[in-house]
Amino acid sequence: MNWIRNITLIVILLGCKSQPTVPLHAPDEDINRSDVSCICMMSTIDTIPGKCFRLTEKQASLFISKWNHSKHQGMVKNIALYHVKVYQNDSTTRNFRVNGKLIKENGDNAFKINDAFFFERVWDELDKDHIEHIKSVFDEYVQSDESTDSPENKALMESSLKALCHVKNPHDLELLLNVWMYYDPTDFPTRQLVEEVLIFNKHESIIAIESRQKNKREKEHDGTAPFSELNLLLEQIEK
Repeated sequence: MNWIRNITLIVILLGCKSQPTVPLHAPDEDINRSDVSCICMMSTIDTIPGKCFRLTEKQASLFISKWNHSKHQGMVKNIALYHVKVYQNDSTTRNFRVNGKLIKENGDNAFKINDAFFFERVWDELDKDHIEHIKSVFDEYVQSDESTDSPENKALMESSLKALCHVKNPHDLELLLNVWMYYDPTDFPTRQLVEEVLIFNKHESIIAIESRQKNKREKEHDGTAPFSELNLLLEQIEK
C-alpha cells in the first residue's frame, strides 16, 4: 500500500504547485522614454481616414509604462482598432496595433495590458479639431493687434500645436507658417512649437514654405522680418 500513498502524495504536491507566471516580453523590447521623440496615434474606425494625433507627455508616459509591463498572450488574430507609432531619436519607428487590452508589434504575437479602455480614453481626449482651434486663436490675436493674449488662448494654442502629428493639407501648413510669423504673444514659444510640427512633416513643409514665399501678402517684403525669416526656416527644415 506504500506505493498508493506515494502516488497520492505526488498528486497532492503537483496540485499545490503555483501556476506559472505569464511572461513579460523580452527586456530589449521595452521602450525607453529617453529614446522617444514622439508618439502618434491613429484610429482605423474613425469616419475621417488618416486622422492622426500626437500623444501628450502624460499619455506617452502611460503608454510606455503599459507596454513595458504588458504580459504575453501568445498568437492572437484580431483587427486593429488603433495604430500607435513610436518615433525614436535615432530616426527608427516602432509600430503597434491595438484592440482593447491587446497590443501587437510583430505579427500576431500579442501582449495584454491591464486596462481595456485605455486607448479609447486617449483617443477621445485627442480627437478634436486642433487646426480649427489654432485658426480661431490666431484670427482673434491678429485682429486685436495686441502683443499679448489671454492665458486660456495661449493654453489652447499650445495644446493644439502639441497634438498635431501628420499635417499634409497645404492650407493647414500655410496657417502654421502664418502662426510662426505673426502669433507672438509675450513669453510664448510659438516658433519652437510650430517648428516641431514642420520638421516632422519635412517634405510637405518645404513645399509650403516655398509656396508661401511666392505668395507675399500686402506689406510683406523679402527684406523685412518676419517674412524674410522664412529663408532661415527653410534652411532649418532642409537640414
